[in-house]
Amino acid sequence: MCGISGFNFLDENLIHKMNSVLSHRGPDYAGTYIDSQINLGHVLLSLREQIDLSTQPYTQNNCDWILLFNSEIYNTTEIKKNYL
Repeated sequence: MCGISGFNFLDENLIHKMNSVLSHRGPDYAGTYIDSQINLGHVLLSLREQIDLSTQPYTQNNCDWILLFNSEIYNTTEIKKNYL
């Protein structure tokens, strides 16, 4: 079980409060993406021992996309070899 939150304005305190409210849904990791146009939050409940804890929202420097979803990517090692 994970939790996702977000809104389309800047309020860093609010997105952290929203993650805190959802922390019971995902006590293993909490992450945020914050800028002037969108704030996204994610909390993760890990259902298995992970090699690489899913750190969401996913983004890269100088990239126009942000990825946030309710799941885990299990083949991250292989994907990183091909795309990063």
